[in-house]
Amino acid sequence: ILRRRDLSVVQECWQGWLLKRGPTLAHRWLRRWCCLSKAGLTYYTDEDCSDRRGTIRIKSVTKVVPFRDRQAPKDSIKHFLEPSRGCGFALDADPYAGKDRRIFYFD
Repeated sequence: ILRRRDLSVVQECWQGWLLKRGPTLAHRWLRRWCCLSKAGLTYYTDEDCSDRRGTIRIKSVTKVVPFRDRQAPKDSIKHFLEPSRGCGFALDADPYAGKDRRIFYFD
């Protein structure tokens, strides 16, 4: 569940806990504190935002696709078939970057 946080002059941010998986099926799902703003999605190991693990820049071409969507990229269908991942989504920061681009998976 994401909640809105007003960062006043800096930027508005929606934040909350999500599960994030690495780029391949060999990676585990890890709980991450996520902050979504106009600039991007930044994820941390804790709510205090003291240990930033990464930032995904949001571009005009960025796509967010639910696992259940037939157009979902790469490993998405494998996650949709997992009973506990029915609400997950793939974040494709640059769909035009070619077949070797990185896809981010969240639930």
